[in-house]
Amino acid sequence: MWLASQSVEAVSSFYDSSPRTLTWADLLASAGELPSSRGPTQLWAVSAATRRQARRLPHGVQACARGSSRGLYLLLEVDGGKIALTRDDRTGKTLSAPRPCSHEQLLDRLRDMARLEDEEEVDLLGLDQALGEIVGSWLDSSGYGRDVEITVLAAIHVLNIGTNTKL
Repeated sequence: MWLASQSVEAVSSFYDSSPRTLTWADLLASAGELPSSRGPTQLWAVSAATRRQARRLPHGVQACARGSSRGLYLLLEVDGGKIALTRDDRTGKTLSAPRPCSHEQLLDRLRDMARLEDEEEVDLLGLDQALGEIVGSWLDSSGYGRDVEITVLAAIHVLNIGTNTKL
């Protein structure tokens, strides 16, 4: 479960309560129970130069890194909207955002990444094949159909820290 049950209960109480007006006092009383967003904090921690550099990357950029959340992470443009997919290498399970997960939940899995060493080899053909399999599988279950226009904006394969892992 992505959110602790207390957080779910706190958010649900706002939707289930009558009247449906939220007062400042209500918000302050339950602020400690609500889930927080790390997204803005992570964005603000990135330098302006790094943000500019990221914006200049071409669509379809692919990368590999080391991290504790092994898997393949994709950012797609589908019918003008952004869809994120991740396949966990340990379980083989694919998750998507914005539904059923949030983009923040998937991005949170990428927070502890480290660069690969310069001499490490990466199986780019395997990365392309895995990317195609994940997108195809997601399309089959998403309801979009195979004729939808998809652009891969970015893909990153996160390998175990300290091991050389195949896709």
